[in-house]
Amino acid sequence: MRTAIRGGYILVFTLNIPIEVTYGKSHCYLEPGLYAYIGSAMNGVYGRVARHCRKRKRVFWHIDRLTQLQETRVLGALVLITNERNVETFLTHLALKYFIPVCPGFGCSDTSDITHLFNIARSADLLNLCRDLKMYYLPCDKAYSRGDAEPCSEGIARLFTQTYA
Repeated sequence: MRTAIRGGYILVFTLNIPIEVTYGKSHCYLEPGLYAYIGSAMNGVYGRVARHCRKRKRVFWHIDRLTQLQETRVLGALVLITNERNVETFLTHLALKYFIPVCPGFGCSDTSDITHLFNIARSADLLNLCRDLKMYYLPCDKAYSRGDAEPCSEGIARLFTQTYA
Protein backbone atom coordinates (compact mmCIF):
# COMPACT_ATOMS: atom_id res chain seq x y z
CA MET A 1 0.00 0.00 0.00
CA ARG A 2 1.36 3.40 -0.99
CA THR A 3 1.52 6.16 1.60
CA ALA A 4 -0.36 9.33 0.68
CA ILE A 5 1.88 12.32 0.00
CA ARG A 6 0.83 15.24 2.20
CA GLY A 7 1.24 18.85 1.29
CA GLY A 8 -0.01 22.11 -0.07
CA TYR A 9 -0.63 23.12 -3.63
CA ILE A 10 -1.26 26.10 -5.84
CA LEU A 11 -3.76 25.10 -8.51
CA VAL A 12 -3.20 27.03 -11.73
CA PHE A 13 -6.08 27.60 -14.14
CA THR A 14 -7.25 29.89 -16.89
CA LEU A 15 -10.63 31.48 -17.29
CA ASN A 16 -11.54 32.48 -20.85
CA ILE A 17 -14.65 34.62 -20.24
CA PRO A 18 -15.79 36.97 -17.46
CA ILE A 19 -17.97 35.20 -14.89
CA GLU A 20 -19.73 35.75 -11.60
CA VAL A 21 -18.99 33.04 -9.06
CA THR A 22 -21.14 32.38 -6.00
CA TYR A 23 -19.58 30.73 -2.96
CA GLY A 24 -21.33 30.42 0.36
CA LYS A 25 -23.24 33.67 0.89
CA SER A 26 -20.76 35.65 -1.21
CA HIS A 27 -20.13 36.25 -4.86
CA CYS A 28 -17.55 38.01 -7.00
CA TYR A 29 -16.74 38.75 -10.61
CA LEU A 30 -13.70 37.33 -12.36
CA GLU A 31 -12.24 38.60 -15.60
CA PRO A 32 -10.57 36.30 -18.14
CA GLY A 33 -7.02 35.48 -17.13
CA LEU A 34 -4.66 33.23 -15.23
CA TYR A 35 -5.55 32.31 -11.65
CA ALA A 36 -4.11 30.47 -8.65
CA TYR A 37 -6.03 28.68 -5.92
CA ILE A 38 -4.27 27.62 -2.74
CA GLY A 39 -5.20 24.40 -1.00
CA SER A 40 -3.86 21.58 1.12
CA ALA A 41 -4.37 17.84 1.20
CA MET A 42 -3.20 15.93 4.24
CA ASN A 43 -4.69 12.71 2.81
CA GLY A 44 -2.99 12.87 -0.58
CA VAL A 45 -2.04 15.96 -2.52
CA TYR A 46 -1.72 14.17 -5.87
CA GLY A 47 -5.22 12.73 -5.64
CA ARG A 48 -6.60 16.15 -4.67
CA VAL A 49 -4.95 17.82 -7.67
CA ALA A 50 -6.27 15.06 -9.94
CA ARG A 51 -9.78 15.71 -8.59
CA HIS A 52 -9.49 19.42 -9.27
CA CYS A 53 -8.40 18.63 -12.83
CA ARG A 54 -11.62 16.67 -13.55
CA LYS A 55 -14.66 18.53 -14.86
CA ARG A 56 -17.23 16.04 -13.57
CA LYS A 57 -17.42 15.93 -9.78
CA ARG A 58 -19.71 16.73 -6.91
CA VAL A 59 -19.33 20.34 -5.75
CA PHE A 60 -17.68 20.17 -2.34
CA TRP A 61 -15.14 23.02 -2.14
CA HIS A 62 -15.54 26.60 -3.38
CA ILE A 63 -12.99 25.92 -6.14
CA ASP A 64 -15.23 23.17 -7.55
CA ARG A 65 -17.64 25.87 -8.71
CA LEU A 66 -14.90 27.18 -11.00
CA THR A 67 -13.10 24.02 -12.06
CA GLN A 68 -16.27 22.33 -13.33
CA LEU A 69 -17.03 25.18 -15.77
CA GLN A 70 -16.36 24.65 -19.47
CA GLU A 71 -14.83 28.15 -19.52
CA THR A 72 -12.17 27.08 -17.03
CA ARG A 73 -9.06 25.12 -17.98
CA VAL A 74 -7.12 23.65 -15.06
CA LEU A 75 -3.48 23.41 -16.13
CA GLY A 76 -1.90 21.75 -13.11
CA ALA A 77 -0.52 22.63 -9.72
CA LEU A 78 2.62 23.67 -7.93
CA VAL A 79 3.09 21.16 -5.12
CA LEU A 80 4.86 21.66 -1.80
CA ILE A 81 5.41 18.38 0.03
CA THR A 82 5.07 18.90 3.78
CA ASN A 83 3.34 17.56 6.86
CA GLU A 84 2.67 21.06 8.22
CA ARG A 85 -1.04 21.52 8.86
CA ASN A 86 -0.95 25.29 8.33
CA VAL A 87 0.54 25.03 4.83
CA GLU A 88 -2.42 26.87 3.25
CA THR A 89 -1.86 29.95 5.41
CA PHE A 90 1.88 29.79 4.75
CA LEU A 91 1.31 29.65 0.97
CA THR A 92 -1.36 32.37 1.14
CA HIS A 93 0.96 34.81 2.91
CA LEU A 94 3.63 34.19 0.28
CA ALA A 95 1.11 34.46 -2.56
CA LEU A 96 0.15 37.93 -1.34
CA LYS A 97 3.68 39.04 -2.29
CA TYR A 98 3.40 37.67 -5.83
CA PHE A 99 -0.26 37.70 -6.92
CA ILE A 100 -3.42 39.82 -6.72
CA PRO A 101 -5.99 38.55 -4.17
CA VAL A 102 -9.54 38.22 -5.49
CA CYS A 103 -12.89 37.11 -4.03
CA PRO A 104 -12.58 37.73 -0.27
CA GLY A 105 -13.30 34.59 1.74
CA PHE A 106 -13.02 32.26 -1.24
CA GLY A 107 -11.79 28.83 -0.21
CA CYS A 108 -10.71 29.87 3.26
CA SER A 109 -13.73 29.35 5.49
CA ASP A 110 -11.60 27.17 7.80
CA THR A 111 -8.78 29.74 8.18
CA SER A 112 -8.45 33.44 8.95
CA ASP A 113 -6.86 34.09 5.53
CA ILE A 114 -8.32 36.85 3.35
CA THR A 115 -8.76 34.52 0.35
CA HIS A 116 -7.23 31.48 -1.32
CA LEU A 117 -7.93 32.74 -4.86
CA PHE A 118 -5.51 34.99 -6.72
CA ASN A 119 -5.08 36.53 -10.14
CA ILE A 120 -1.65 35.92 -11.66
CA ALA A 121 -0.79 39.13 -13.49
CA ARG A 122 2.75 38.09 -14.45
CA SER A 123 3.70 34.52 -15.26
CA ALA A 124 7.26 35.20 -14.02
CA ASP A 125 5.84 35.61 -10.51
CA LEU A 126 4.51 32.06 -10.59
CA LEU A 127 7.93 30.72 -11.54
CA ASN A 128 9.66 32.84 -8.89
CA LEU A 129 7.34 31.59 -6.13
CA CYS A 130 7.82 28.01 -7.24
CA ARG A 131 11.61 28.34 -7.29
CA ASP A 132 11.72 30.16 -3.93
CA LEU A 133 9.90 27.27 -2.24
CA LYS A 134 11.53 24.49 -4.29
CA MET A 135 8.08 23.27 -5.32
CA TYR A 136 7.26 20.80 -8.07
CA TYR A 137 4.96 21.34 -11.04
CA LEU A 138 2.32 18.66 -11.52
CA PRO A 139 0.43 18.88 -14.83
CA CYS A 140 -3.17 17.67 -14.84
CA ASP A 141 -2.47 14.82 -17.23
CA LYS A 142 0.06 13.32 -14.76
CA ALA A 143 -1.57 14.10 -11.42
CA TYR A 144 -1.82 10.50 -10.21
CA SER A 145 1.88 9.64 -10.11
CA ARG A 146 4.39 11.41 -7.87
CA GLY A 147 7.19 10.42 -10.24
CA ASP A 148 5.67 12.57 -12.96
CA ALA A 149 5.99 15.84 -11.03
CA GLU A 150 8.81 17.93 -12.43
CA PRO A 151 10.98 20.84 -11.37
CA CYS A 152 9.30 24.23 -11.70
CA SER A 153 11.61 25.67 -14.31
CA GLU A 154 10.86 22.88 -16.79
CA GLY A 155 7.16 22.46 -16.05
CA ILE A 156 6.17 26.10 -15.94
CA ALA A 157 8.14 26.99 -19.06
CA ARG A 158 6.29 24.21 -20.94
CA LEU A 159 2.99 25.25 -19.34
CA PHE A 160 3.21 28.80 -20.68
CA THR A 161 4.42 27.64 -24.08
CA GLN A 162 1.35 25.38 -24.38
CA THR A 163 -1.13 27.82 -22.82
CA TYR A 164 -0.26 30.88 -24.83
CA ALA A 165 1.08 29.33 -28.05
